[in-house]
Amino acid sequence: DVMKQRVETLKADYTKRFEDYKASYSLEQESEGMSRLKLNLSNKEADNTKLRKRIEQIEKSTSLKLQNAEERLLKIRGELKSASDEASNLKEEKKETQNELDSLRNLMDIAEESVGELKLLKEENEKLNDSLKLQNEEDSHDMGNQFTND
Repeated sequence: DVMKQRVETLKADYTKRFEDYKASYSLEQESEGMSRLKLNLSNKEADNTKLRKRIEQIEKSTSLKLQNAEERLLKIRGELKSASDEASNLKEEKKETQNELDSLRNLMDIAEESVGELKLLKEENEKLNDSLKLQNEEDSHDMGNQFTND
């Protein structure tokens, strides 16, 4: 009986130790799991921090790029305005030059007509001079005859 009791006590003690060991092992496993989870959480937080910093850098870079693009756009708009104004001025100058050219062509047409008329007048003048010479010669011939007849 004593032996049986002793075996029962040992058995109960063994069972209790085994249960304590299981509980301890379970707690240890949970603790390791928690440690792994904490490590994973820490790694994820570090990754998130890196991602946030990268996002901030990208936002800054994008902001600068947008600002530069806006400045270039403003500059290009100014250049386009200047080019448009210059084109408008050139168009106006072309119109004025065309008007001047048309006026010069009209003057040339008038000058050509005048040259033609002057040529005709010159020929007519020469004819009149020739006929005056003839008439003078005839008159002087007739006068010479009058002196000899007298």
